[in-house]
Amino acid sequence: MRGVRHNWIRALFLIGMSLILLAFLVLDPILRSWVKRDLAGAVPQEGQATVEILVLPPANTVGFDASPQLSVRFRSQLCSVKNVRDAARMRQGQPVQIEYRIGKSGRFYVDSAQPLPPDTPVPPTPAASH
Repeated sequence: MRGVRHNWIRALFLIGMSLILLAFLVLDPILRSWVKRDLAGAVPQEGQATVEILVLPPANTVGFDASPQLSVRFRSQLCSVKNVRDAARMRQGQPVQIEYRIGKSGRFYVDSAQPLPPDTPVPPTPAASH
């Protein structure tokens, strides 16, 4: 009886892992083609956004090429950034200059972000009402 129970568990585990692998193999190309169609003809634009999440790679990694991860708030939406330039100068809540595109669906795709030049005026933030 004990061996039968293990066979069912093993079979369920293998079926579950096979379904997960199949989902990655099938869904990934579908999602990539959807994004490609959504971005077709989108014109790159520039704007300012606010740093929400910044994850810097560890400084002492040797031989490991890790890029910083950045999410910015732009027009009330949280967007991840593909390419981050000069991430060491960025801080949470700080405005940054971004290059973005708007897909046919209305979704924002942020291609790159970098700190604002020192002489750039920062627009005032709306005061919170009490």
